[in-house]
Amino acid sequence: KVRARCATHTNIVSPWSNCRNITISGCTVDETISTPGYVSGSAQVNVGVNGGWALPSSSRSTSSLGHPVEYRIDWGDRTYSSWSATTSYQRAYTSAGTFDVRAQARCATHTVFVSQWGPSISVEVGGTRATYSVYDAWWTSVLDQDGDGYSRDRRLNFDVDVSSGTHSVYAYVYQKTASSGSYSLYTTTSNFTITGSSSNDAQAISVGLAHGELSHNTYDFRIDIRKANTTNPVVASRGPSNDADLDDERFETAGEDGGFGAHTVSKPRKPEGPPSCVVNQMCEFSTGGSQCSRGHPVEYRFMWGDSPTMSSWGSSVQSHAYALASGYYLIAQARCSVDHSVMSNSEQTLFLVGE
Repeated sequence: KVRARCATHTNIVSPWSNCRNITISGCTVDETISTPGYVSGSAQVNVGVNGGWALPSSSRSTSSLGHPVEYRIDWGDRTYSSWSATTSYQRAYTSAGTFDVRAQARCATHTVFVSQWGPSISVEVGGTRATYSVYDAWWTSVLDQDGDGYSRDRRLNFDVDVSSGTHSVYAYVYQKTASSGSYSLYTTTSNFTITGSSSNDAQAISVGLAHGELSHNTYDFRIDIRKANTTNPVVASRGPSNDADLDDERFETAGEDGGFGAHTVSKPRKPEGPPSCVVNQMCEFSTGGSQCSRGHPVEYRFMWGDSPTMSSWGSSVQSHAYALASGYYLIAQARCSVDHSVMSNSEQTLFLVGE
């Protein structure tokens, strides 16, 4: 409602007008901001010297409503950059240490909508710069069926050391024939933790069956170490030039290893259960008898018949409870525990569950 007054004699005021009802509806915004990826840039800087970092296009966030996005950086020393649309940054640290740097995004229009923090990279500042080395590499668990000195599978062991502290790293393993001029990537490891010069953190990978067979030839190997969550730089390397155990190593495929033949797993025996089983009772079932043609251990799984449930791969003895009284075709299958793609044919039996 409204009323008026005289502009000259302001004490003279009209009565209030009649009321008019107005309804104002609420308004909500539903928006999500994707989590940014890794910040790229300086991995090592000195105290007081500017380092440079950026959010590459592959790491940038988006708004579910298509709004512009702003970012801020957590520098790992309890300081943050201001919110801004910029994706490149410079700064100098005031103290030495190892700092985890990460990014966060928000909607530039509705600033209450903020993403999760992205993954972090480690930045080493000043006197804490660590030095890394691959202390040693050696072979174990040699499989050579025909005894000709060419193995179809071995374990490559290596021990990575660091000058101080505990750090997370991972390895790239390369191979080439001894006559070839260039290396090819053979496999990579997951992140693993190293502490000082401890030998307890040594790693091992299978070369041959599990990660790809190598045809009859002599091979050189190289191990490159990178810090976790980075692709560059290589912080340590070991190869034929500094380790004879990585030079002229003899390998061949399983088929070439004395005609070892195809890789197979034999069918397990029919699964067996208890004399009787009722609804919701945990009952134990067993199978077994499978063999891997290459002498590896085998694992088993059961398909319980009450689709779509099945057990995890594991022991030849596993338990299950049925929810309904009925007859079920219980199926057992085996696989090689080294090469999971090699599976047996299945064997089944009819099992009755009572009320």
